[in-house]
Amino acid sequence: MKVNPPRGGTIMSNDKQQWVTVYRAWGDADAQIVMGLLKSSGMDCYAEGNAAQSVHPFTIDGLGEIRVKVSVDNAHAAQFLIEENRGHLISD
Repeated sequence: MKVNPPRGGTIMSNDKQQWVTVYRAWGDADAQIVMGLLKSSGMDCYAEGNAAQSVHPFTIDGLGEIRVKVSVDNAHAAQFLIEENRGHLISD
């Protein structure tokens, strides 16, 4: 599983901060747009997926799904921001 931790930080198994999925993307471009939106609002986030898009540039049964995650503390604000901007996001 590929994990890209927030810039300037690492995610460790003993890290007390909890991360939750706030968006599911079906391509890297979509995930990057959402992450840019969240980061521009001051939220740390990272992308996690099951398959490398460069090796498998397709999605079958969630194989190419990319999950955008934020800290539990920012989850509600992130979901609100994503919903508020849904008309500008790629997958919709």
